[in-house]
Amino acid sequence: AYFGDGAVEPQWTRSYYQTDPPPTLRFAGDASRFEYGTRAWHTYEALADAIEYQATLGWDAIFSHVNTMSSRMKEALNETPGIDVITPVEWHDSSGIVTFTIAGMSGIDISQELWDRDRIAQRRVEEPSAVRVSCTYFTDDSDITRLVEAVGRIARGR
Repeated sequence: AYFGDGAVEPQWTRSYYQTDPPPTLRFAGDASRFEYGTRAWHTYEALADAIEYQATLGWDAIFSHVNTMSSRMKEALNETPGIDVITPVEWHDSSGIVTFTIAGMSGIDISQELWDRDRIAQRRVEEPSAVRVSCTYFTDDSDITRLVEAVGRIARGR
């Protein structure tokens, strides 16, 4: 801990990393010198088991399922008035991530309403101003229906 004179002076900042640290610090000699914060060790502990579990499901089966679910989601959102799906429709140009917007709304507002009204976890993106959702190996038709209905309600309210 730093106490006394200079205690609040930054030793390094995001925009400028010192090549030669002050005498009170000793930087690592590899890329880890630029890491900051604490690690989520529970994530590392569970990673091998998570990979093993997914391997038992089969990578091809997971890939196919994500393709099917994201394709259904894009199709359903495209059929909803006021929704613009930004993600390419064709799987070979796409992934399990689906990005969309609602006419006249920012991604921030869409995201907030999806969370406040329906507790749907998603991520807003700023450029373009939109919302991004992910289809994964455990996504099912009820998840897609729930999302599309929630987005439709928001779009009709505008």
